[in-house]
Amino acid sequence: MNVSRSELGKLTGFILIGLFILLGFRYVLKAYFKINAKKLDKNSQFYKILVKVMSLNKTLHPYVGYTAILFIALHSFIQTGWNLYFDSETITGIITGLLFVFNVIDGFVGENIFKTKRPKWWIWVHRSLTILIGISILIHINQ
Repeated sequence: MNVSRSELGKLTGFILIGLFILLGFRYVLKAYFKINAKKLDKNSQFYKILVKVMSLNKTLHPYVGYTAILFIALHSFIQTGWNLYFDSETITGIITGLLFVFNVIDGFVGENIFKTKRPKWWIWVHRSLTILIGISILIHINQ
């Protein structure tokens, strides 16, 4: 089986998009829970599953981010061989990758340095970076 670099690059790119969606799913779950917490029947099966999914997502969230950093490096190497060309696709890829890495570092700082005393601005930086990453991914894949 002979797989081209281009096909491997697309595969790693799709994996990164999947990881991004999985990371963003945490915000969707939290928003849903915050909006509907009082309306939900705490004895229902749905509530129990929702709480378990939220707990699992909270536990895995940092590790998915660390995995994304590995795939960013792999994707970058497959696509460029570390020979960076300054065309629009490479530049948008660099920007997207750096935003992703900065967001994971921001998450690490929030989890391990600030811990429970996170400043109010921290969550807005983390979520804003997530939105910028989503926009950057869309720009990057539509080159």
